[in-house]
Amino acid sequence: MKSIVAIIEAEPAVREVWQAYLGAQPEFESVVVAESVEELVATLLAGARKPHLILLDARLPRAAALADIALLREFAALAAVVLMVEESAGLSGRAGGANGYLLKNTPLPTIKEGLLEVLFSVSALPVVVPVPSVYAF
Repeated sequence: MKSIVAIIEAEPAVREVWQAYLGAQPEFESVVVAESVEELVATLLAGARKPHLILLDARLPRAAALADIALLREFAALAAVVLMVEESAGLSGRAGGANGYLLKNTPLPTIKEGLLEVLFSVSALPVVVPVPSVYAF
C-alpha cells in the first residue's frame, strides 16, 4: 500500500524540497503540503484524502505548534505525526502526542527510510520503535 504524506512547513523552499523528494518516491501515493495546520485541516475538510503520515514543523510561526497535534488528531486520527526539528534539545515526553521527531538536516534518503519504518510500526504496533533518522520519544 502506498502512503499519503502531509507536510506542514512554514518555509516555502523547505516545503518544495520535501514535496519534490517524497513525491518522487514510489512508496508514497501523494504528498499534500500546507503552510499551517489550519491550511491542512481546510484541505481535509474540502475532501482531500486523509494522510497516513504528517510531518509537522515544530517551529511554525504559531506559538502553539505542538498543541496543534491535538487538532490534527481530530481530522486524521490514525496518522502518525512526526515533528521536524532543527535540534532535539528541549524535546521531552511525547511532545504533545507526536509519534516521534526527525532532525531536518538528516539526508533525505535516510529520512525516507525512517518514515517508512514509522509507517510500518504505526500500522503494526501501538508504539513507535526508534529508527536511525526518526526518533521516538
